[in-house]
Formats: sequence, structure tokens, C-alpha cells
Amino acid sequence: MYRHIKRDELTETERVYLKNHVFITSALYGVVPALSPMAPHRLDFLMKLKVAGKTLRSHWRPFYDEALQGEELIFSLLSSEFETVFSREIREKMVTFKFMENKAEQLKIHSTISKKARGAFLTALIEGQVQTVEQTRKLSFAGFEYRSDLSSDLELVFVKQA
Repeated sequence: MYRHIKRDELTETERVYLKNHVFITSALYGVVPALSPMAPHRLDFLMKLKVAGKTLRSHWRPFYDEALQGEELIFSLLSSEFETVFSREIREKMVTFKFMENKAEQLKIHSTISKKARGAFLTALIEGQVQTVEQTRKLSFAGFEYRSDLSSDLELVFVKQA
């Protein structure tokens, strides 16, 4: 998702938004600003690697929580694997997003579609300078539209017609 942000094509306003509002979570680097340089890696929290006798999840949790402690509202595009690194207190502040495809009146979730949708959604957030849940509900991107009938206060659902 973050590899596909066209950093060189961002306006100054978009660059400032990205710098101030978008963070990347990594099992190697922790929580870092989106514009921070990072080497490509495939480390995740499912690996049985220990740091000072702790699992990666246990090692990183206090650092992950500290990075977002002062935030009142957090838009989370994290996988469940990364989301669970945060404490319950932090997760309760998260608004999550689900991306579905309507194919022959059947709503489906596909990992490939979801991954591409998260990237397109992030681009829409950046371009729209979105900061509230209400602004998020008004977004339309890559064929996806907000569906209030499928959403809750903390999980917003966007559907694309196949």
C-alpha cells in the first residue's frame, strides 16, 4: 500500500498531510512516519522471533501504544495481525474500514481487492485532506462508495460494483 504512494508527485499540502497524519507499522521499525526511509523487509508478528526474551508483539506493544497515545481518532488500515499489537485502549479509538465487491448481488471480500482498495483509499484521504469520520463517509474512490447500511460507528464499509 505505501510502496505505491507517488511521493515525488505529491503537492506540498499533500506531503504535509502525509507527514502529519499517516504512519506505517512495521515489525522491524515500529510505528514510523510514512515518509521515513525503510528497507524492504518481510518480517511480521507471526514469526517466532524473540527480542530480549519477548515475542515481537510483546516487545513492540508499548512503543506502538506510545506512538498513538495522544490521538483521539485513528483511521486504521492495518491488517488484524498488526492491529492486535496495540492495546485495547488504543484499538477502541480506531475506525476500521472494510472493502467489498458486489458481484451478482453477492457481497464479497477478496484480499487482493482489499489491499488495492486500502491503497486507493489512502490516496483519497491524502488528496481530500480528510480528518473526520464524516468526511470519510463522503469519499468515493476507485469505484468504491460508502454504504451506511453495512457500516457502524467504528467500521466503515465501502462497496464496489463488479
